[in-house]
Amino acid sequence: LTTMLLQRPLLSTVVRAAKHSQRVLRAFGSTSRHGGSSSFAARRHVGMPTASAAVAAMLGTSAMAFSAVSLANSSQSNGQKDSSARVEVKLCLVEELEPGEMKELPTGLNESNVLLVRNNDGQFYALSPKCPHFGAPMAKGALVGNRVLCPWHNASFNVVSGNVVDAPSIDSLTSYPVSVRDGIVYATLPSEGADNSSKGRKRRMVARDPLDPRTCVIVGAGTAGLVAAETLRQEGFTGRVVLIGKESQEPYDRIILSKNFSATIDKLRLRSSQDLEDAGIEFLGGKEVTEIDGLMKSVRLSDGTSIKYDNALIASGGKPIKVPIPGADMSNVFTIRTLADSAGIKQACDGAKSVVVVGSSFIGMEAAFALKKALKVDQVHVVGMENQPFERVLGEKIGSAMRSLHEKNGVSFHMGASVKSFEGSDGKVSKVILGDGQAIATDAVVMGTGVVPVTGFVKNVNKAPDGSILTDPFLRAGPGLYAAGDVAKFPYWLTGEHIRVEHWQMAQQSARVAAKNMAGRSSTLQTTPYFWTAQWGKKINYCGHATNYDNIHFEGNVEDFKFLAYYLRNGAVVAVASMGIPNAAPITAEVWREKLYTFTPCLQLHKVYTEIQQLT
Repeated sequence: LTTMLLQRPLLSTVVRAAKHSQRVLRAFGSTSRHGGSSSFAARRHVGMPTASAAVAAMLGTSAMAFSAVSLANSSQSNGQKDSSARVEVKLCLVEELEPGEMKELPTGLNESNVLLVRNNDGQFYALSPKCPHFGAPMAKGALVGNRVLCPWHNASFNVVSGNVVDAPSIDSLTSYPVSVRDGIVYATLPSEGADNSSKGRKRRMVARDPLDPRTCVIVGAGTAGLVAAETLRQEGFTGRVVLIGKESQEPYDRIILSKNFSATIDKLRLRSSQDLEDAGIEFLGGKEVTEIDGLMKSVRLSDGTSIKYDNALIASGGKPIKVPIPGADMSNVFTIRTLADSAGIKQACDGAKSVVVVGSSFIGMEAAFALKKALKVDQVHVVGMENQPFERVLGEKIGSAMRSLHEKNGVSFHMGASVKSFEGSDGKVSKVILGDGQAIATDAVVMGTGVVPVTGFVKNVNKAPDGSILTDPFLRAGPGLYAAGDVAKFPYWLTGEHIRVEHWQMAQQSARVAAKNMAGRSSTLQTTPYFWTAQWGKKINYCGHATNYDNIHFEGNVEDFKFLAYYLRNGAVVAVASMGIPNAAPITAEVWREKLYTFTPCLQLHKVYTEIQQLT
């Protein structure tokens, strides 16, 4: 936004005058104390409307210039809602919160609470208390440096601004000014109280400028495409932003599909058409891109139209692998990728007597759980090529424990097996024939056998053998062309090896970094991959990347579902999995962010938090 304003001589004068006016106001006492030091967060709110009015009157500017100054002031408030009616409330005594602690405290306003954070330097910050992703209580998360981590899915937020730093949340927390006087901590809040919803705060975005001739095209309207489009606006890009999606629906939460076959678009939608329009994002839903030419900088659609771009992002995601087995084209053989896939599975499987799941990794196992738990399928059969489910990623020991958990809940396993054919009549499968000749009667088949990158339409870029697009650390695949999400193969910042990660969190983060660079920033992807899965009341958290490892070091008891698993390669930890230990994996991810990732055998279950906090 600042870059945009400074390109206009009149407005740059106004902005400079506004800054001077704020300095004058601060000199006359409009500052406050904040954890023993001058509070930048508090100064942002005090006197700013007055500054705008004073500058407008002083310069005799037009309404347009006055609006520009107001917008500049809004940007400096890090996206906080401005409210003329504000109330200062007492939260607690200073000694009630130790450095490195955080608590959810009542405000006395409309039964609302705030999250009060005291960092290791002793400074206090007040934030809205619920994670915008799924409403998790942030007070049960972890505080690492100046980041607060969600206890459920590892979204992280800056404690000063509340802005989201790491996915899976696409929205931010609201921050409130804090002051400390006479040993008492106060927060200044809107008169209606703090934001206690789980909707979060959208970061401020600049408006589309019709005079800006630049165009950014984003191919793929999943979470990566949406985050990229909004990041462009958040970073001050005022040109045309075009978001192209093969599905007609607006961007939605795709990862829920394998966990809840009853989910509807109203529950999954991340942004509405109105939200996109308000952000100046052109959403072309139900459109298929047939070609991107990296040399000609053009995008061709299936209807024959072409769009010239200055910068483009390929975020087209993956296509489920439908194993070429005889009978795989029958109507009740499903893969899981779209809302239509999920609805089809529900219709075919709800209350069914028998369903076969082909594939025993994360999608397949989540599908098995949802089929048995939610759709009440009588017999759920899982067919996998490995000895144990999850074995390739998590190892045989954890896989065996998860298999036992599923078996106790009525799921049957056929491991070390392959599918020879699907048999049936009238275009519907009724029997699955395994490689050893065993036949399993079934009402439907769900395939969870992985995905391949959708990149066949991309021309004149370097691709890996799996079809993914090779990028540099900036997610750049060529001049003005970027890739993010499932299609990108990028240098992993911890090891330097090129990796492709199919996690929702990495889709968002890679898209955010790519969009920053498309907007003129110079940003590299320095995020630790993270994912989770929850089945039968047990949740696995995993961070890092270990396509291969030498061995696994366990702390705790896998059979009791309370453990840490360290995946070692050449003496260093390359990934960590955990169960039953809140925040262990997220904190480890933060340790890696600080590049302190050498294996430390002294980490015991009862010491993990202390040891990792000391490392950071």
